[in-house]
Amino acid sequence: MNIIILIRKFSKKIYKNFISLIFLTFHKKPILSKKKLDISEFSKKKIILNGKNYFAYKIIKGRIYTDNNNNAAYISKNNFLLEPSYQFQNRKNSLSSYNSNIKNNFSLKNGTPKIIKTENKNVLSILSGGAPRENFSHWFLDTIPRIYLFKKAFKNNKIEKLIVPSCKYRYQSESLKLLGFHSKKIISAENYKHIKTKTLFATSHPSNYRPVSVPKWNINFIRSCFINRGNKRNKFFDRIYIDRDQTKHIDFENLEKFKTHRVILNNNELKKILINYGFKIVKPETLDFENQISLYRNAKVVFSLFGAAMYLIALCKAKTKIIEVRPKKASDEFKRISNICKLNHYQIKVNPLINPGKYKQQGLLKCPINEVEKLFKKIKIKKI
Repeated sequence: MNIIILIRKFSKKIYKNFISLIFLTFHKKPILSKKKLDISEFSKKKIILNGKNYFAYKIIKGRIYTDNNNNAAYISKNNFLLEPSYQFQNRKNSLSSYNSNIKNNFSLKNGTPKIIKTENKNVLSILSGGAPRENFSHWFLDTIPRIYLFKKAFKNNKIEKLIVPSCKYRYQSESLKLLGFHSKKIISAENYKHIKTKTLFATSHPSNYRPVSVPKWNINFIRSCFINRGNKRNKFFDRIYIDRDQTKHIDFENLEKFKTHRVILNNNELKKILINYGFKIVKPETLDFENQISLYRNAKVVFSLFGAAMYLIALCKAKTKIIEVRPKKASDEFKRISNICKLNHYQIKVNPLINPGKYKQQGLLKCPINEVEKLFKKIKIKKI
């Protein structure tokens, strides 16, 4: 059996190398330029926001090649690998990643072995690595704000198509539609990994690769785009609990196996208490995006476990009370959003029952009900 597995692996490697050789006859491996490129090929503009530098790039007859995860190669018409390219690598003993030196970009070693899709249009890429494909908050922190950077730099250029990490979730397609990008204007990198354009635009990362330090302009842009776009017919509820209810996926007889999950183990007990205080139990992912906007915009109190679903507190009204249950060593990204939006943010920090190791933002948690009730008394949330 081991011999068969080795033969299969060897065969796949030969096949992969063969395919790469074929594609190299059409597109040679890109190279790094040691000189400044001509403006007719590549240009960039600096944007200063909140005291930090950002850049927007214009590539004439350029192409992009990506694995839609850790790498994206922006390549000039003369086959130079360009500055907006990224090549993420994981930090040691951490789940976080960083953008390493462009010399590590995968295209320099592997070339661009994918069939190319040609778009004779002005195309903006808002690719930002693998996280925005699946993660709600990274979609809004890392991708959508790139549109703002583009508009700041290239006011007179019209975007005819948009390259996105994914469009398989409702919030992705619906948020883009609210911004004027209908399905015919969208190219998903899940379907096309190699794209050539008339003019290709790109930007630097809108959170400087640190969503935990999201800049004020980033959040304000999202608010300006969506806060008034909710379903005005639905006002929803004053007090909401964002229910992730992951306990059904947990084997309580074998908690060690699930130590890297993020779950409130006594979720049912917590919900009963919250209902007594007038909270409505909601699952935002069951709503379309406009109703999600309304849900958060109309809430006066939001109670939630730390996680991506909390991002839309960015659309809450000033002074909304935000109560966050979180692993003790998790980051403060949602508290930062609250500070930017002038929300009243409270945290209930809990030590996981089992150490999740390097997964510091995860953990099996037992929410302390007594602390919840003490906090409610302090901030004047009464039973209804």
